[in-house]
Amino acid sequence: MIRDVVLRFLLLPSLLFVTACTESLSTKDDFNDSWADAIALQKATDVNAQSNIVEVNLEAIETEIELKPGVFTTMWTYNGIFPGPTIEAKVGDTLVVNFTNKLNVNTTIHWHGLELPANMDGSFTAQLPVEPGGTFRYEFTLNRAATHWYHPHIQSNIQIEKGLYGALIVRDYEEDQKFALPETETTIILDDILLNDAGQIEPAMEEKINVDPIENALTQLNGRVGNGFLINGKLLPNDTLGDDIQTIKVRSGHPVRLRLINAANATFFRLSIPNHILYKIGGDSGLISTPIPAEPIDIIFNETQQSLSTGSRNKIRPRDGGPQQFYSNPDLAKGIMIVPGERADVIFTPIGEAGQTENIEWHFFPRGLHGVEDDGTGNLVINHNHTPALAAPVRILKFEFIEHEEPTHVSYSPPVTLKATTPIVTDENTPILPIVFGHSNPDVNGDINFFASKDKLPFTQLDDSTALNAKIGETYIWEVTNLSQGDHPFHPHGFTFQHISTEYIDQNAEVTSVMEYPALVETKDTIRIPGRRGLKGQSRTIVKLAVQFDETNRVGQIEAIGKTPTSNPDGTVSPGGWFVHCHILEHANRGMGTYLNLTY
Repeated sequence: MIRDVVLRFLLLPSLLFVTACTESLSTKDDFNDSWADAIALQKATDVNAQSNIVEVNLEAIETEIELKPGVFTTMWTYNGIFPGPTIEAKVGDTLVVNFTNKLNVNTTIHWHGLELPANMDGSFTAQLPVEPGGTFRYEFTLNRAATHWYHPHIQSNIQIEKGLYGALIVRDYEEDQKFALPETETTIILDDILLNDAGQIEPAMEEKINVDPIENALTQLNGRVGNGFLINGKLLPNDTLGDDIQTIKVRSGHPVRLRLINAANATFFRLSIPNHILYKIGGDSGLISTPIPAEPIDIIFNETQQSLSTGSRNKIRPRDGGPQQFYSNPDLAKGIMIVPGERADVIFTPIGEAGQTENIEWHFFPRGLHGVEDDGTGNLVINHNHTPALAAPVRILKFEFIEHEEPTHVSYSPPVTLKATTPIVTDENTPILPIVFGHSNPDVNGDINFFASKDKLPFTQLDDSTALNAKIGETYIWEVTNLSQGDHPFHPHGFTFQHISTEYIDQNAEVTSVMEYPALVETKDTIRIPGRRGLKGQSRTIVKLAVQFDETNRVGQIEAIGKTPTSNPDGTVSPGGWFVHCHILEHANRGMGTYLNLTY
């Protein structure tokens, strides 16, 4: 029998919200620009002198990147750097990206989470591929201050893993000043990578000639999971005890703002800082209405374990291969979790003495990982043993406290209210757009068909008779049903949504109420769809999300029809439908997606 034993942390700041202390927050100094130099992302160069236009040149090109000391990994990059250059702009700017493909494969750029014209979306359903040596000009207006990112949408599971992604930060300076948000800020792109013994990227399953069927099935079911974490492209040694990870400098009592992006193929990033509360102030679509406090994630031990002191905990080997006697508390009210494709905007106030250190920790979350085994007759069967993994938290980034002369801001908390969100109103008459997540059993080769359609068909088998259809200007409900025991990140292109409800249905048991998401209204573009709780065929999860298909930021350029884009006789291209898919990239690549025909 397992019992909960709560780690005794140092005294935490009160959860009570107070008015933000603005002393010195508006006084910019050199520290605000240099505190995170160890992991700083390179910025894109704006080649346009006009104040309301940000124009950058991006080229996809193969590059040798030194991930391990003295070892150069062949990667695909934007402009020869990894991650790609961070594009920064302000609300109302026009973004122009002159893109050149110098790879030997087709590619595109998808602007994740942006409301833009259909023919600028960059998905394979909306845009013709940019062929090797080809170019494309992306141009659209930036209408929402938020943390976004960009990546390819052709063979995304391969191209993103090889390094093709970057951050897009859209700012509203008046908004930041109004709420006295910290100027000490950095963007952190979280990822993992699978490297072989030679320090090169392990080929994807579809790139290999001879594949073990069980390995193939496991990768397709669980997504590609790396053997090393990446923090802004910096590789975390997989045998670290936390002493040789990247270190950034903080001042005790001075709040810092972290913009978090999950660029991983399949890994869920659940983050915590011992002894500190993280305040979530924003997400996919910018600031939320009320900050959400998240306590540190505590550790649950089995009953044979006594307790771990803070000192003992710091000596845990995070990846020594052996079973541990503890696991992270799965309560999502603790820590910050972002699923693949999702973002979070957080503030915390470091508290410590000069010379001390603290860490951001990654905690395993039981997202419904599958096992596969041969039943003895040559058939592969899925093992649904989803007990919490006994895994230690992994320290992925270190904070070092430095001396400073300025007074501390120990009373700082985010403002009680931030940016008001207008709810999308729905009722029993609101039309439904059904999405059904699920998959087949593996065949003898370990191949699995995934689907995200009411007809339970993989994307390759869909046509206009099975596609989704909606009218511009109308409100709908995404009704996302999950038939599998695994969690899936749901991401529709081009449109945001608001969570209405999460319902667990089980024919054999009464499912108690579970608070999957805070009660506040938040506008999002990527969300976790929890797995079913019971037996196959007798249980499922249903998540309802409100969406408005309005012409915001793309008047006359929102219509999208068909499975693929169409070349017209006059040389123009009509975009295909808006892509909707699971953001575990191996799932989407195996058919877990559909498309939305959107018409006037």
